[in-house]
Amino acid sequence: MNRKKLLRWTLVVAMIECLSASSADAQVIQLPSFHTFSYSGSVLVPDSGSASLGGVRRSVSNRSGRNFTGASSHAGAAVHVTIIDHQAIDRAILGQSRFDDQKSADSQNSLSHKDATAEGKSLVRHARSMYRSGNAAAARMSYQMAIQLLDGRLKQLAKSEYERVLPSPH
Repeated sequence: MNRKKLLRWTLVVAMIECLSASSADAQVIQLPSFHTFSYSGSVLVPDSGSASLGGVRRSVSNRSGRNFTGASSHAGAAVHVTIIDHQAIDRAILGQSRFDDQKSADSQNSLSHKDATAEGKSLVRHARSMYRSGNAAAARMSYQMAIQLLDGRLKQLAKSEYERVLPSPH
């Protein structure tokens, strides 16, 4: 056989194979897919605590005669917080107490009281912001943390605002 005849026979065989293929010989190509989501916001998480930032769950199923197929997926984001006090670690390593003498203790107490008051005020502002944005759970947690930190008149103001804005369910 010469080259032309061989080429013709090859084309004829290929055409016969194409014509004889049934629909059962169809091929399925599954393209890769991916999904993303993002989180924008703030959460209050106590030391050694965790919080879920959100997630997405999807499932799909198909029933054809006796055959059943299905798939599901889940994606989520969470945060876990551990506060590390480097000064406390240093004091423990050096064998020092938190208050070496009364003068240091007085200055440390007034400083920590100022810090606690500032943090409490910040938590009340955050609670108000969360309440305005519709996040009552975060507002409730912020108010509760602020009330624990504050003292005196500020504590009473925060407590009365909390009870007015987010009354306890009965």
